[in-house]
Amino acid sequence: MSIKYCVKLLLCSIFVFLPLVLAAQELVVDESLPKQSSSEQPSVDEPVERLKPSRPIEEITVVGQQSLARLGRLVVDKEDEIFAFFNENNSADKFDIICKRERKTGSYISRRVCEPKFLRDFRGEKAREFRLGFGVYLNQRELVELAGEDFEQLQNEMTEMMRTHKEYSDALADLTDLSENYESHRVEYFSDN
Repeated sequence: MSIKYCVKLLLCSIFVFLPLVLAAQELVVDESLPKQSSSEQPSVDEPVERLKPSRPIEEITVVGQQSLARLGRLVVDKEDEIFAFFNENNSADKFDIICKRERKTGSYISRRVCEPKFLRDFRGEKAREFRLGFGVYLNQRELVELAGEDFEQLQNEMTEMMRTHKEYSDALADLTDLSENYESHRVEYFSDN
């Protein structure tokens, strides 16, 4: 039998037999309770307390595997949530993290790029200077090196937010877990087995 068939059979049996089991448990009377005489029976006007089952109801949890694309989407959604929270609570708009889909020159494949607003503005300023003829072309590494002081301030801002906002640090921990899960599935999926 295939795993898919076994899972369908298990789910079907749960949905068919679970209501019957629950109904039967409600009918079972706990023998340890003292019996009431007919004179002690509650009247129609008095509220009736339901007897709780003496044993807990069993719970079955079925967890399916998620596709690699779905795991990647969860990572992106969590990043968006973190960046939105950070952008809302940071001290200056220049530290806002902006995400866009970009294509490299000569490629049709776009990729997601997230970077601080100050770096985008700095890149635009340097590109304008280069086009006007009084600047030099700077690659990404050189731009980051020149904006080192702003990156240091951004790092301090993020660290402070982690210390002061528990929901931000929890979201970062969730992102780490999701990213590790995605990466392990990606490696497993693309490995040469």
